[in-house]
Amino acid sequence: MKQRNSYHSTVKMAFALDIQTKWLPNDFIQTIPRSTYHGWKKDEKDKFIGFEYASSIGDKVDDLKLFYDEKVAREKQLFIAYTKLKITILNVIGKDHIKEAFKENYREVLRVIEGSKNTIKGGVKTICSFLEIKMQSYTYWKTVSKFKCENSAIGVCVKKIPSQASFNEIQTMRRLLNRKRFAHWPICSVWGYAMRKGHISLSLDSWYRYNQRFKFREKKKKGQFKKIYYPIKAPNPNHTWHADITIVKTLDNVKHYVYLIVDNYSKYIINWKVSNKCNGKIRTQTIREAVLQEFGTNLTPTREIDLIVDGGSENNNKTVEQFIRESQVDITKKIALKDIQQSNSMVEASNKILKHRYLFKQPISNRKHLEEHLKDAIHDYCNQRPHYALGIYTPFEVQYDKRPTFNIKTVKNAVKERREMNKMNGCDQKCD
Repeated sequence: MKQRNSYHSTVKMAFALDIQTKWLPNDFIQTIPRSTYHGWKKDEKDKFIGFEYASSIGDKVDDLKLFYDEKVAREKQLFIAYTKLKITILNVIGKDHIKEAFKENYREVLRVIEGSKNTIKGGVKTICSFLEIKMQSYTYWKTVSKFKCENSAIGVCVKKIPSQASFNEIQTMRRLLNRKRFAHWPICSVWGYAMRKGHISLSLDSWYRYNQRFKFREKKKKGQFKKIYYPIKAPNPNHTWHADITIVKTLDNVKHYVYLIVDNYSKYIINWKVSNKCNGKIRTQTIREAVLQEFGTNLTPTREIDLIVDGGSENNNKTVEQFIRESQVDITKKIALKDIQQSNSMVEASNKILKHRYLFKQPISNRKHLEEHLKDAIHDYCNQRPHYALGIYTPFEVQYDKRPTFNIKTVKNAVKERREMNKMNGCDQKCD
């Protein structure tokens, strides 16, 4: 008995789509019995599961037939070559870098779009979609390109975009970001200081944009991986504390342990201590001093605190446990990543800031020198430097509810005044 041949599903699909002559060699087609491929073409569609989706797939079949048509063989090769080139450029250069290049050279990009819009079906929308440029960006570029002005900090007529920053504001921003005193402060803290002092009325987003444009401060590169994280958020001060230690080695080759207790709500460093030992006795001492500082001796039984620690032996020992049991304050100690899902990143961030923005900026010879610098650093961090999470306020002001009064009307009036001044700008260039 003659054995029946079994054919691959792609061969059957080629006949079903009637593109077998474009997909398959002619010699191979002649080896298939006519009755066999005739059945593939004439099969009732109801017998196939999912046939109801065939119409939507069929909409693309005509394009597929055109793509494999011998009349456009050269165009097909050019398209494939272009596609490979585009994917390679995106992989090597990166999509974000290409977008930045478009932004920096938007006038040249506009000239290309305007010169090609009449030669491509769909015009500007098709080209922008092809280049992955938003229509909103194209419209903005087209508007500002008509009103180039050397009297503007960003090169666009201030009459047409009156909300832009003035030269004086740009210079004030540059001066503040480059001031030696603020070398340890992030941009958000310098912005908060400027708002409090009334130096400048721009928003924090504007500070970031102008800094990115004029490179007042270079942004450090970070990893691309972004971990989804739900941090602990206390509803008020002295609700949740974080305790941790960090190691600082001085020039005399001695390793020192810096103990910190930080309030979750205000980011205020409640207690700190430097020691050459890492044990539960010193950790207990820091907790006791923090309780006395915040609550005094007249304690009420209703006081409850969550104390977040890591799994180190200095935090989990009989000395610490005994103090917690005997304390008049109801302290619940929780081990990060064990008793709770979250890490102890709150205090670890404070450790990192103190070390990399303050201590590591200068040589530290010994323990006395370390304690002096740490005292100054913590005072600046808690009492002088506005914290990003707190807006324009410092951790000390939030911890003890001593926020200074801030008149928002002053900022609104300054913004209104800047817009009016820009509209009344007396440059000679005609923008109408």
